[in-house]
Amino acid sequence: LQQHLAQGVLRAVETGRPFVQAANTGASALVSASGQIVAEAPWAIETALTGTVTRGRGTTPYVRSGEGPAVVMMLLAALLAILPLGRRHA
Repeated sequence: LQQHLAQGVLRAVETGRPFVQAANTGASALVSASGQIVAEAPWAIETALTGTVTRGRGTTPYVRSGEGPAVVMMLLAALLAILPLGRRHA
């Protein structure tokens, strides 16, 4: 269940936005826009977290471009991998 928190940290960094995870099982946490876990509840212990979540401003390169650059790079890598197969040396 720590995977969900780790994914939230990744999304906070990608988007430059804070992340709040409230879970009845697993990890509850407050994550800053930089991906730092500001507060985390002990696992399987009933508790309350308090903290301040600031509104994000601006956008990150990932938010502006999305998956586009990754798709272009994968297509380019696939093309470069196929090209040598078409060349035959005599």
